[in-house]
Amino acid sequence: MSSAKNGQITCSKTCILETESSGLVSQTQLIFCLMKDYSAKHIPAKPEVPEPRSWNIKGGFRQLVKSVITLAAIGLVIYGLVHLPGYYSQPINPGKIVIKGNRILTTDEVLSHLRIPKEQSWLDADPFEMSRRLALHPWIEKAAVHRHPDLGLTISVVEITPVSYLQTGDGMFLLSSEGRLLSMMQSGGQWNLPILVDKTLSGLKPGTLIPKHDLAKGFAMIDFLEKNETLPLKNVSEIDITDPLNIQLITIPDAILIKLGSTGFEEKLFNLNLALPRLQKERGNIRYIDLRYERAVVYRNKV
Repeated sequence: MSSAKNGQITCSKTCILETESSGLVSQTQLIFCLMKDYSAKHIPAKPEVPEPRSWNIKGGFRQLVKSVITLAAIGLVIYGLVHLPGYYSQPINPGKIVIKGNRILTTDEVLSHLRIPKEQSWLDADPFEMSRRLALHPWIEKAAVHRHPDLGLTISVVEITPVSYLQTGDGMFLLSSEGRLLSMMQSGGQWNLPILVDKTLSGLKPGTLIPKHDLAKGFAMIDFLEKNETLPLKNVSEIDITDPLNIQLITIPDAILIKLGSTGFEEKLFNLNLALPRLQKERGNIRYIDLRYERAVVYRNKV
């Protein structure tokens, strides 16, 4: 076995080969040699030469713009942190207060109830507390107050819609569906609503919530007349529930008093419908109609 370095032959194995020819034996020495591997991986690589860099005008301009924007944003943040607290510590600007949703209450009435101090700082104003304060107004169902950056406020209100008037023993109010008394607002105009009369009530003020069971018969009669064709609600001016055992109606335009009692209204108005042809002949001369009798209609003339 032999070897060689630096490009020389390397022999790894020697063997003897015997052959026989004409009765003679001869030996042949075979040498197996390994040649050095001169593949590309053994050839040293040429060093890489970096390509010359060229200036990309578009890319450079974009990078410049990004840098300018970033610096401007940082500058604005710093300016805001330094100057904005002082700016927003100024009082709320009354001329920048916007009120939305008020159809009954005037702008002055909303602001009067809100009670904003003259020197109230915009920064220290509490929109939640203002909203809560407004919601206590008898005419306001919901309210939301929001500040906006020009030292102003946006006030959104949802007003309560009355369903009837309520005449008590000593006053007249508008009434919500929940039984809350509402003041008679001059700015809201007039509503074409029936009048519930309960003269047992007195000493009440706007904002008072009357228990629903005290007005249950009145509300039930309103619902009943809205669906009735013989005596629809639009032809009734008053529903007197002072005596719950004897509910009385006053019609329009003839101002006829109708005595209903406390139950069986559907059957009683059916009897009234049967008697209408006869009653029409006496129209204008009827003082009252009494429907409290079973299967009978009793009426009395004025004279």
